[in-house]
Amino acid sequence: MKSEKQILKLLKNIAVLIDDTGKILDVFSSHKNGKTNNKLPKGEIIYSVVPQKLSQKLFKKVDTAIKTKKTQRFEFQTDCSSEIKFLEIFINPNDNNKCVIFFYDISNEKKNKLAIKRYVEELHYNKIISVQKAKELALINEKLNQREKELQKINANKDKFFSIISHDLRSPFTSLLGFAEFLVNELDDLSKEDIKEFAENIYKSASGTFALLENLLQWSRLQTSNIEFLPESYSLSEQLEHVCEIYRINSLQKNISLITNIEPDLIVFADRNMVETMMRNLLSNAIKFTPRNGTITVEAHNRSKDVIVKVADTGIGMPKEKLEKLFVVGENTTTEGTENEKGTGLGLLLCKEFVENNNGKLSVKSKVGKGTEFTFTLPKKVKSKLFHQNSISGRKVSSPSIYKFSK
Repeated sequence: MKSEKQILKLLKNIAVLIDDTGKILDVFSSHKNGKTNNKLPKGEIIYSVVPQKLSQKLFKKVDTAIKTKKTQRFEFQTDCSSEIKFLEIFINPNDNNKCVIFFYDISNEKKNKLAIKRYVEELHYNKIISVQKAKELALINEKLNQREKELQKINANKDKFFSIISHDLRSPFTSLLGFAEFLVNELDDLSKEDIKEFAENIYKSASGTFALLENLLQWSRLQTSNIEFLPESYSLSEQLEHVCEIYRINSLQKNISLITNIEPDLIVFADRNMVETMMRNLLSNAIKFTPRNGTITVEAHNRSKDVIVKVADTGIGMPKEKLEKLFVVGENTTTEGTENEKGTGLGLLLCKEFVENNNGKLSVKSKVGKGTEFTFTLPKKVKSKLFHQNSISGRKVSSPSIYKFSK
């Protein structure tokens, strides 16, 4: 009795003619010479010769082929350790209820197909890895570009500091020293009125210098994230009315009408000190750049998700080219007021960053000779995802004073 391994070797690339009972009538080789060694025995029933699992499937397929008169095809995978792992089997019936069964060894073909499949899968995997690496490189490149922009901003801030320290800070000190030196040398020859005038000039110069130093301090603290950010829910209406009342006195000195149209019960979630600083700065600028007998209007209204605040004046306005550079770090946009009031050039930059820290937006519209309108928004409710990154809850405020500065 031949082993299954030997039988499978006999089935390699041969054709077997059988009748409807499965009896082997003849065996043909698929080799070119038409000969084959160890042929299957003629007269035997093929179902008893081939392996049992193949026999069961072969019997069903032969029966179907004879009944339907259609060629049947199937593949058979062997279980033994034979070199033949896969057979492809065709069953061709004829009109005499006989069949020719073709046995083809497709082990190498299967092996090659499997290798090709693995190669294709490897290519697909490599493509996925390549795409992933490309995305990672794009993300790294994006971060590098962002970092480059941040470095450019840092350099612009540094240049701004140096410019202010070397020029803007030097000039008022020169005035202070000049007035002080003149008083020291000419005190005996000056009248009380002259001394008073010099004292007032020294006071104005010292006040401007102090404001500039304070601006520089706030700016540096803001750039290094050392300024306290303490958002809370509070009444914006009361705060705006309070600040407007303070600056109403300043506006009267230039005979400027300060009109308010503030909706009651406006509640915002923001840093109270930062908002007051913004309002002080915007009102101070409005007074500075509005000529005598002009008008300043402050409006505040509720919207669906935020509160909008407008500060409009009938002042000298700004040309388009200056408006475009108003919030650009490093650009010198400082302008003297209608009565030669001085500024530091940092106020509006700080205002913009304060508004954005509070998840709001600051915008401006202006026309030369027609006036300027600043608009900013503040959220009505806390947005935890945004505020979590900025808030410094649990840290004590080092100084309760308002951040005072001027453009």
